[in-house]
Amino acid sequence: MDAEHPATNGRGTRNDLVRRIEEIGQWQRGGERAPHKPLLLLYAIARAARREPRMVSYATAEPILRRLLEQFGAPGRRPAPEYPFWYLQNDGLWELEGVGDALPRRGGTKEPRVSALRAGISGGMPRWAFSVLASDRRLRGRIIRSLLTRNFPRSLHGDVCAELGIPVLSVSDRRRDAQFRRDVLRAYRSRCAVCGFDVRLCHQPFGIDAAHLMWWQAGGPCETPNGLALCALHHRAFDRGAIGVSANRKILISLDLSGDEAWLERMFYDFSGRELRPPQRRAEEPDERFAAWHRQQVFRGPARDP
Repeated sequence: MDAEHPATNGRGTRNDLVRRIEEIGQWQRGGERAPHKPLLLLYAIARAARREPRMVSYATAEPILRRLLEQFGAPGRRPAPEYPFWYLQNDGLWELEGVGDALPRRGGTKEPRVSALRAGISGGMPRWAFSVLASDRRLRGRIIRSLLTRNFPRSLHGDVCAELGIPVLSVSDRRRDAQFRRDVLRAYRSRCAVCGFDVRLCHQPFGIDAAHLMWWQAGGPCETPNGLALCALHHRAFDRGAIGVSANRKILISLDLSGDEAWLERMFYDFSGRELRPPQRRAEEPDERFAAWHRQQVFRGPARDP
């Protein structure tokens, strides 16, 4: 899933730990998302925070990592929890026990044998790193924020933290976010582009956000054609992949949505196939390059029929 890097052994300082985590090698191809290693690190940090054992068997970790990848990884790809469990070794941030002859295929350059991992291999962060994370709450929070901010939009931070059982932590570039928000909300007159939500408190927009089509974490620009004004509900649904935008700017609703039919009808199904509410100027309309990225990397297709 990534280019290999020489593993670093032995103890390190807190700065070493931060640097290694910030420099982890992640699989890349175009704008595709691959948050496998960050999710495994967040899982390990959550274990440290709860004072759980440093090493965890792959058999125990696999369903947890699979669920995380299904929820927060790119859609349409097979979740592969074996990749980070094996390849995080290359970043000096992971150790394995009980490997024996469970070697990767094809000379160490391809995927590990999943059956061998399940048969008794355990993994965990190096002892020194795990100990530091277990004892230093401030450092732990700093690293969690860094992993979240580098890999997920702010609207998903709470969902990732809740799934892992860690306190909700988020951070943002306030200046960047503030300008992007002003530009997008002005373009859409502070109304949700999906449902038209327009509520104000003391004459100020309330419950309306500026959402990125192509996430900033994936290189999406903070420009109005890469943004939509969305109410809080539809912003979160958009970033989770429940909503998408077609090439002709019509609203897509994921077929995977389920729950109370009355609420789904009112809040989602009724908008399927409708055109997005347009911005004030044509130059501010959603750019298809960014909408296509969202359909490929975030939207949980297929879409419902209108």
